[in-house]
Amino acid sequence: MTDSKQKILVVDDERLNIDVLVDILRADYNVVVAKNGQEALRRAASAQPPELILLDIMMPDMNGYEVCKKLKKDTQTSEIPVIFITALNDSGDEEKGFNAGAVDYISKPFSASTVRARVKSHITLYKQKRCLVELNVLKNRFLGIASHDLRNPSSLIKNFCEIMLNDTDLGVLSQDHRDIVQNIHTASSELLTLLNDLLDVSAIESGKLPLVIKQGSLKSLLTKRVKNSRINAEKKGITVHEHFEDVPDALFDPDRINQVVDNLISNAMKFSPKGSNIYVYLSQAGEDAVVRVKDEGPGIPEEAQSNLFKEFNRLGTKTTGGEKSTGFGLFIVKNIVDAHGGSISVTSTLGSGAEFKFTIPLA
Repeated sequence: MTDSKQKILVVDDERLNIDVLVDILRADYNVVVAKNGQEALRRAASAQPPELILLDIMMPDMNGYEVCKKLKKDTQTSEIPVIFITALNDSGDEEKGFNAGAVDYISKPFSASTVRARVKSHITLYKQKRCLVELNVLKNRFLGIASHDLRNPSSLIKNFCEIMLNDTDLGVLSQDHRDIVQNIHTASSELLTLLNDLLDVSAIESGKLPLVIKQGSLKSLLTKRVKNSRINAEKKGITVHEHFEDVPDALFDPDRINQVVDNLISNAMKFSPKGSNIYVYLSQAGEDAVVRVKDEGPGIPEEAQSNLFKEFNRLGTKTTGGEKSTGFGLFIVKNIVDAHGGSISVTSTLGSGAEFKFTIPLA
């Protein structure tokens, strides 16, 4: 018969301490024991891991701090909450324990009511955390499936609208009808952007952002992206300038880096006034290729800059052409750059535009 009680691992090298803790907890929990650090690590990584570990600090061979650090480094045991049990009462010892990854302290000599309350509280929190993780996995799976299934019909709607707007044989459409088709095309394009972003967010949060790494020229890629961007820039009276140095070929996913560059240039255009300039730079700094996109827009408030690369973030600044944002763009951009081993940052002063910079390792 399977024991339905939650499992607790008690780690202590003194028999008396073990007996006291087992006596306090065994009525409500399945208590297992380890008398040293190595045994604790084995039991924690077993097929049926504990849901909480009570860990003594002062042990021979491997002390509690070392054991806790090893537990937190192992993906199999890193999420198990650890409560230190100790006679130490210095605030520096507590700080050292929390830095090692512990969630709480219980001081010796033990108070039965304190032990039960602390254990119950942290096991409840652990269960809630696992539930949230499972719900997040389900959410990402749902988003991925829904976005994928909706993307094809959205693409068809957009393509049919383009045919109706561009085919001269359909010139019988009145201006009112053309306006309606144009509105449908705009809405389907925005929907398709949102669905693509949701697919990327789902992949990122699942830890499965796909990369197809190839060796290629960043200068060639940037030249093409800037050329494409000038079509939309001209509609807003914006000039896009390029300043590209020769840098060695790098290993990167061209589609994903296209996505990064397009997003940064597109954002620059959204917030740039008519008649302004956008500058795209490529250079080398040490072992990295450096790409910068600079605009002459209103700038980004300092307090908003720290949140720019988080999910659902939208700038408070209004776009100059009424363009919409999903709030996912820079979050996705950061994760793509991170996946390449690079970094991304922003520099901005209100009234003086903004400059986004990302790096890609050349090696």
